[in-house]
Amino acid sequence: MASVAEALSIALDHHGAGRMVEAETLYRRILAAVPDEANARHLLGVLCGQTGRHGDALRLLREAVALAPAMPDHHRNLAALLDATGHGADALPALRAAHRLAPANADTVDRLARNLTAAADRALDGGTPAAAARLYREALPLRPDSTELRFNLAVADRDCGRIADAAAGFAEAGRRQPDLAAAHLEQGLAL
Repeated sequence: MASVAEALSIALDHHGAGRMVEAETLYRRILAAVPDEANARHLLGVLCGQTGRHGDALRLLREAVALAPAMPDHHRNLAALLDATGHGADALPALRAAHRLAPANADTVDRLARNLTAAADRALDGGTPAAAARLYREALPLRPDSTELRFNLAVADRDCGRIADAAAGFAEAGRRQPDLAAAHLEQGLAL
C-alpha cells in the first residue's frame, strides 16, 4: 500500500502527463482516506479548473487555502482561477497572501501589480480617488519603474485634493518620461 506522499506523487505524474482521469481518481482516493490532505485538495482543484469545472475548482482551492494557509501556491492558483473566470477583483486577497508568503516570486509580483492597478483604475474611473490612490500606492513598490502608475497616482492625489502630492507625482512622471506632455501640463496646473 502506497503512502499518501507516494500516491500524491503518482497522481501528480499522471496530472503532468495529461492523464486527467487517472490523476483525478488518485486525488479523490487520497481525499477519501485523508479528507484534510491540503495538497491533494489543491491539485484536484487545479485539475477541475483545467477541465472547466470552475465551481468545483473554486471550492476545492478555497478549502486547500483554509487547510494550509502558509502555502503560497494554494493562494496563487486560487487567484489565477479567479482571474481566469472574470473575478479578478476577488483575486486580490489571495494574491496579497501569496506575495506575503513568497515575496520574490516574479509571477506573483506581476499578477499582484496588474490586479492592483486594474482595481485602482476602476476606482478612479468610478469616482473614488482615495481608494484608487491607496491601490496605486500599494502597486508602486511592485513596479517602481512604472511612469504610468506614478502618473495615475498623481491624478488620484489631485482628485483627492492632495495638490502638493499630485504636483510631485506629475513632476516625477515627467522626469521619468520627458516626452509625456500630460505630466508637465498637470504639474503646471497643480503648481
